[in-house]
Amino acid sequence: MRYTKGFTYQGKPYGWYKKELYKLPFENGKRGYNLLKCSKWLDKNEKHVGFKLGSDRKSFAQLKKMTHDIDVEIKEHKDTPF
Repeated sequence: MRYTKGFTYQGKPYGWYKKELYKLPFENGKRGYNLLKCSKWLDKNEKHVGFKLGSDRKSFAQLKKMTHDIDVEIKEHKDTPF
């Protein structure tokens, strides 16, 4: 998977892939974090408004302002369950 658009929020890298938002793998100290798909944020009318970034919610307008060009490639391993 190649990510060409993304941003960093609170020290964590995020990337767009096929109109979905993912938190990209990174290390914080000695701890490593894997690729994680971000959940969508819906309003009371079940209308798609944005995405959740950890405990924060960001609208499409906010995410658009934060997004810039990146070049990250992540290889998927389909052979293993982890």
